[in-house]
Amino acid sequence: MNYNNSSNSNTKRQNKKNKALKKYNILGQEDKQHILESLQKDSSLEMYQILSEKYNTSIKNLRRWYQDGIARKPGCGRKKLNTKAEEELRQWIIKESVELRRRVRRSQLKQKAIELFSIPNFKASKAWQDEFIRNFDIKYQVNEIIVESKV
Repeated sequence: MNYNNSSNSNTKRQNKKNKALKKYNILGQEDKQHILESLQKDSSLEMYQILSEKYNTSIKNLRRWYQDGIARKPGCGRKKLNTKAEEELRQWIIKESVELRRRVRRSQLKQKAIELFSIPNFKASKAWQDEFIRNFDIKYQVNEIIVESKV
């Protein structure tokens, strides 16, 4: 009976579990700068391994930062779906807040966003709404309108 195959498959399963358990670690600019300085002094494989364990990030990331720099490249990140529709939605929220002298409900925001975007799979999820409100600073603008209308 050959036990090597079963132990080999167990090792593969264990590696998959370890990869699944590994959490994604987001490092700040200061940490990345410290890593870059350390690698400029000593760029040996041993140093990569030490820094990888210390900062809980992959050696692949460390190599990329060392070769390409730590700054994000232009154009990175998710692109806006429809900037024109976002601006129309922002203006609609402000207009409704002025007329009603209160905040627009999330259900109204969702309905209007779906109407304006007219993209088949666009759902205007809570996460999307939160991001939209944060990006356009809607809470502050609407609160200012409500405060002014009470005076």
